[in-house]
Parts: sequence; structure tokens; C-alpha cells
Amino acid sequence: MGPSILYRLSHSSIVWKTVEDKNIRGTMMKGATTDINGRLKITYYYKKHFDDDFGIKYPSRIEFSGYDPASSSLLNKENLNLEIYLQNENDYDELANEIHPLPGIGCPFYLAPNWPDFPILKVSYVHYTMYEYIKGSTATRTFSEIHASRKHKLLRIKSSLLGITTEAIYDYNLGVSYLFEEGGSCSMFPTDKNSPGINPNGYYNLASLLLVDDDMFTFEYLGKLNLVSV
Repeated sequence: MGPSILYRLSHSSIVWKTVEDKNIRGTMMKGATTDINGRLKITYYYKKHFDDDFGIKYPSRIEFSGYDPASSSLLNKENLNLEIYLQNENDYDELANEIHPLPGIGCPFYLAPNWPDFPILKVSYVHYTMYEYIKGSTATRTFSEIHASRKHKLLRIKSSLLGITTEAIYDYNLGVSYLFEEGGSCSMFPTDKNSPGINPNGYYNLASLLLVDDDMFTFEYLGKLNLVSV
């Protein structure tokens, strides 16, 4: 969470300045600060043995001090400190080291006074890749490539498990699915409530496929997503 916040604000117009060392939770730490449009001041602190590039990725505290961007008054100042005690990395692909600032996040346009809402996109088609890790008596990993169309009610999933590749096409217009296996065999099955992308009401939509609550996707964050099922 900590470095993610800093990455969202990363932009060429932001200049970080060194601040005096500070004792935080019994440890002397270095820090840097920046001021955004005269309304938001951000300061982060990190352990002194880290260099600057590593420190911004592993801060121990992030301090926010500023004013409501929707208000014309500068009287009601607010402060927020985020204390970061531990950062865990993804066991498989070290996700924390791979996320970089991407387009749309941190643009000064959205940090200006009276900023507009973040853009909302009505999505009709998606294409993404997914790794699924299953832990049991043995651990398995499945890689899948998914193409989905809400407009045409079609879904294609190509999966690879233990070197075996299968492909499934779901046609929700007809209520049937086709499973293609290595060797050229093809099987046809009816779709049901357990088919991917089917919501509790029995209808297919991308929101259910992506495990979100609404079919309107607000792109407030871009990057990889980890979903854990217990």
C-alpha cells in the first residue's frame, strides 16, 4: 500500500527534497518531501541504510498534510500518517517489485483544485492472462489466456496445466460450451450456473468474470491483481 501510493503520484513535475533525519519508532530515518499545488504536502521516511531509490520503495512512514481539493478554503487542514511495519512480497513473482506507474495515475490534472472524477470506461471486451496456484498435497499452477465479449456473449479460455493445453469456448447465446483438447477431440456441454462469468441470477457479464461488484469499471489502479481464495 505504501509504495503504491507514492507510485500513483510519480510524475516529472514532482520534485522531492531531502528533510532532516527523524526518530520514528526508535529508529533514526532519512526522508524526502514534496508539495503538490500548494494543497498537499507528502513526506516519506525510510531506514538510513537504504539508498534513496530503494527507500522510496520501502518507506516506514508516509505523512500527508493538506486541504480538501474540492474546497476553496485553506482553513481546515488535515493530517494523515501511514505507519508501515511490514511489506510482504508475492511468493511467486515478487509482485511488489514489478508494479510501475502507468498512464492515468498521478497525472497533475487530477491533483489540481476542483479535480474531476476519475474516468469510467464501459467495457465490452476484455483480454487478459491469469495464473492460478492451487496448494494441496501437491502444488499446481495453471496458466490461462482469456478473451471475453459482453456484447456477443462469448468467452474463450485457453489453459495450460502440466504441459497439457486445452481450449474452451462458451457461447451464452446458445447456452453451450465447446471443449477442445490436444489430439483434435472436441466435446460439447450445456452451460450452467457454474460456468465462468455467470452471476447469481444466471446471467453472463464481465463483472462476474472479473469478480467485481459492478459492470462499470473505474480504472483507479493499473497493474497486476492477486486474488486469494481460502
